[in-house]
Amino acid sequence: MPSVEVLAASCVATRSGWQPLVALVPPNLLVLDRFGTLVDVPIEVQQVGVDTITFLGSRAAFGPFAPETRVLESDGGTCRLGALVDAGDVRDHNYEATISGVAREFRNVSDYGLWHGLRWLACASTEEELVVRCVESSAPVPRRVRSVDRAGIRYLVIPRATLADSVRADWCSFVLELGRALFMREHDDRLEIPAMAFVLGLWYVSALSATGTGFRFAYDTIQHSSYLFVHHTADVAAGGAVPGSTAFRRPLTEKVVRLNWTDPSWNPLVNGFIVVGS
Repeated sequence: MPSVEVLAASCVATRSGWQPLVALVPPNLLVLDRFGTLVDVPIEVQQVGVDTITFLGSRAAFGPFAPETRVLESDGGTCRLGALVDAGDVRDHNYEATISGVAREFRNVSDYGLWHGLRWLACASTEEELVVRCVESSAPVPRRVRSVDRAGIRYLVIPRATLADSVRADWCSFVLELGRALFMREHDDRLEIPAMAFVLGLWYVSALSATGTGFRFAYDTIQHSSYLFVHHTADVAAGGAVPGSTAFRRPLTEKVVRLNWTDPSWNPLVNGFIVVGS
């Protein structure tokens, strides 16, 4: 049975959107089959321990992995992320862009992944609502989301019920409005998302792709990035190879889970990258 180790905080592509493995119920994932087609299949998730958080980023994907995670490269080879960080040559590796194809497969979109990402950012939270600080205070606020200004800083009060209803009604429009309200830097025309809230970046660029707008991820440096920067572009990449942009460890540990599946030709999509089983 093929398997791969990833972080519990990693996000996987599902019919209901990008979901962190810690919140995934039931564990059905979108995987690439032997013909390069996205299919919905059951995956077994097994907790196996803890390990160092290792980030990988390209212009089209970003997220945390376990050091032992193996990612598929565009030439058919694989790279183990711990070794990739040690080598420091991430720009010599190319990966398939998958976001555009994944976004077209979202069905019955749920708010689980968004809620999880927002809770990580929240200044205060209950089971019913979250309070999240905005990067700036100039972007319009989504309907039914309340803004509060304190000492020149804007906060959004986001009820769970509003999030769920808005995602069910029109997930693309709501995700784009919420992302701009929280993260937009007007003078740079880019979003500035904390790296550990990467799931919100995956949701945002999926909404861009689904509505025919291009994007590009950028980072602080090749060796480290505190933020995931999202730039809007004219071109919409349907696929193809893109070079790596950043790979680094953080001095933090996270739970590791093992994904097990039945068909060796399947490859799960994790944080926008194609991972490989052994």
